[in-house]
Amino acid sequence: MGLETIGAVTSVIGSGLGAIQAHRAQKRAEALERERRAEMERLKSDYLSLDTSNPYLNMENTMEDLTVNQQQSQFEAQQFQQSQANILDATRGAAGGSGIAALAQSLAQQGQIAAQRSSASIGEQETMNQ
Repeated sequence: MGLETIGAVTSVIGSGLGAIQAHRAQKRAEALERERRAEMERLKSDYLSLDTSNPYLNMENTMEDLTVNQQQSQFEAQQFQQSQANILDATRGAAGGSGIAALAQSLAQQGQIAAQRSSASIGEQETMNQ
């Protein structure tokens, strides 16, 4: 047997082994695909049997018409603004420049307190609604 013959036989054997391995790999891939398709069909069946109807269909939203009464806070704000305007008007000529500045600072702080009080009133109503 010559070298060429040995090379040809080795090549044929190598090709045969490669074909066998490829056939086995293809069979494994086909089996895996069948498993995955079966799992997909099972999941699809589970999905199709889900109840997707509206669970809230016959329920009434009892909170949709609740409101917060802002009339009290608006009235308090108007009263406070009027009292601030009256105080500033009354002291316009009596206090000097530094006195007016101190008075304005005091009125601003009182305004913040009044706004917080109004917010608390509205917050209390919202809490009662909940």
